[in-house]
Amino acid sequence: MSDDAIPTGADAGAISTIDKEELLARSVEVVRMWVENGGGGTFIIKPDRLESPEMFGMMLADCARHAAVAYAHELGITQSAAMDAIWEGLDEERDDPSGEPETIETSRRTH
Repeated sequence: MSDDAIPTGADAGAISTIDKEELLARSVEVVRMWVENGGGGTFIIKPDRLESPEMFGMMLADCARHAAVAYAHELGITQSAAMDAIWEGLDEERDDPSGEPETIETSRRTH
């Protein structure tokens, strides 16, 4: 991907939710993700919007399956091949993280 292939910035090149209102009507946003060209990622996560870390893990697994469908369609490969590549990337990052997470904002629930 070239530096000018996709606009950059918080809102530039944002994934549109126009015409998705009905689909999202009962939903709440829990994470936003950005990636730098050839670099690291930025993730803004609202953990108070999910009841447990396990639910976040379930969402990641669901996201991976949806991504496999999207990549299969985009790249003309099988969903299985796309899923295998996604798991490979997850395993590589889990085994050897490319960086330490930096907290930019914290909020704590009061119990």
